[in-house]
Amino acid sequence: MTTRLYDHGDCLTFSAVVLNCIPHNDEWAVLLNQSAFFPGGGGQAADSGTLDGLPLRGIYEEKGELWHCVDAPLTIGATVEGCIDADLRLRRMQNHSGEHIISGLIWREHRLNNIGFHMGHEDVTLDLDGTLTREQLDRIETMANEIIAQNLPISIDYPAQEQLAALEYRSKLDLTENVRIVSIGENGSVDRCACCAPHLARTGQIGIIKLLDFIHYKGGIRIHMLCGLDALRDYRERYEAVSSIAASLSVKQNGVLEAVSRLENEIGAHKAKQTALCNRLIDMHVQAIDTSSGQTVLIFEPLFSADSLRFLVNAALTRTDTVLALSGDDEIGYTYVLGSNLHNSRQLCAAMHSTLGGKGGGTDEMVRGKLPTKRTEIEAYFTKA
Repeated sequence: MTTRLYDHGDCLTFSAVVLNCIPHNDEWAVLLNQSAFFPGGGGQAADSGTLDGLPLRGIYEEKGELWHCVDAPLTIGATVEGCIDADLRLRRMQNHSGEHIISGLIWREHRLNNIGFHMGHEDVTLDLDGTLTREQLDRIETMANEIIAQNLPISIDYPAQEQLAALEYRSKLDLTENVRIVSIGENGSVDRCACCAPHLARTGQIGIIKLLDFIHYKGGIRIHMLCGLDALRDYRERYEAVSSIAASLSVKQNGVLEAVSRLENEIGAHKAKQTALCNRLIDMHVQAIDTSSGQTVLIFEPLFSADSLRFLVNAALTRTDTVLALSGDDEIGYTYVLGSNLHNSRQLCAAMHSTLGGKGGGTDEMVRGKLPTKRTEIEAYFTKA
């Protein structure tokens, strides 16, 4: 069985003897006598790196053995060098050790269980079997960062079966043997949890823990969080975003919220004015309809939205039988709404599309669609009709 060296998370290079090398899909699977590559598990992806200079394409586990996938065969009996991607390993350990602290504190303070954990590219998610408020999570976050500042030890142990039976620890599975226990703080004072992944040696190496957000999920909550260098990256991105918004609004960063609120109020006032003007235009168009012509009434209003066209058609149908309202121009084409009290609107549109092109859909009373033709062609079609 492959000796696993990732119990010591800071083991980033190692030497190993090739025990076997076999074809595996379009690659070669290499079995080593020992390995520091974490194969993945428990919500965390496998390590990346190189094996004897070859990029590691993947790791899989079979009957307790770790097989390392590379692009070329390695000689059986040869000693090879493994090199773990140090930056990726550190970031994952920071996030995973930080998650243990958060989960341990939530269990200790609120007796809620971690029932799901995933370390993604954007953030880390943690699922709980109960709910907490933002204020409670803020308190947990503060306590977690105080634990980081204390630089407490993080230890890995494999307790004997009788020791394990007497040990209080967190676990999603009912484990009985070869259980790997990760303890944070002296004698697990902060947390003690069954876990297969690499971890840091001390809490100070985490740097910072930030709980980003949470949502209600399957009767509990899902927490989004980041730790260490990933939390720093996230802060920089958010800082740049706020800085850009502040610059565009000509305010200081701490005045962004007030400025955005003021802008929203201004936008709301402009929308109200726009609606009022739109309603006045609709009234003007309706009053201008010649009710004696008996033809389809065409109304062009270049800047109207599809909803405004619909309101216009509904209002116009109180004075005439068939209305086609259009917005747009010859360059981009025309959005239209056609409605009729007298005819089947879908049949009218089908005939129009066969001559002018375009497409649309709706009911017998009203159809919405697009016409790619010029205004003069539309007007000519309905003049002939």
